[in-house]
Amino acid sequence: MGLKAWLIPQEMKFFDLLERQMEIVREGTGILHDMVEDKEGKGPSHYQKKLRKVEHQGDDTVHEVYHALNQTFITPIDREDIIALTSRMDDILDHMNAATRRMVIYAVDPRKDDVIKNFSRILCESTEQLIKALHSIRHLPAGKDTDRYMRHIHRLENEGDDVHLEALGSLFNGMGLDPVTIMKRKEIYDMLEQATDRCEDVANVIGDIVVKHA
Repeated sequence: MGLKAWLIPQEMKFFDLLERQMEIVREGTGILHDMVEDKEGKGPSHYQKKLRKVEHQGDDTVHEVYHALNQTFITPIDREDIIALTSRMDDILDHMNAATRRMVIYAVDPRKDDVIKNFSRILCESTEQLIKALHSIRHLPAGKDTDRYMRHIHRLENEGDDVHLEALGSLFNGMGLDPVTIMKRKEIYDMLEQATDRCEDVANVIGDIVVKHA
């Protein structure tokens, strides 16, 4: 077996693993979206259990990536970038799972909360763009499409910041809620905003990879 034939399967393995992990994240955002819509009236607990299972699948993929790194001498992109990508993607799921758990524990109905609905939409759009961006770096140097995906993700993260700040302003200044309810909703909003931040972090790592291979 020649050197090139030996290297290519290793390259595809890591890109396959990263894209699989991102697909798991997208499945998680889809569950959050279904939880917000809940057209069949199954209740938040049903969707939270589904998201928890998906979060465990994400953890399994993280372990698989680390195992592959330990078994591979040459990687298609820097090891630290692979670690950063898989860690940030895992964080997205962790924050969503934590937020939905609190919706259930605190009895917050996401169907009646426009802030949660907005974060759900932003996270769904962000993961769609991240899947495209990850696929685009299979063959480096990357094309112009990658930059377009990155700009879109950055705009979505900025939108998430605006949603978060406006929500906090309403909680503390305009809704007349009791302090306990304010703290419950703030905690959920904070976690969803952190999930959007981690989406941007993934995009930033992809951007660094593109620059390194330009």
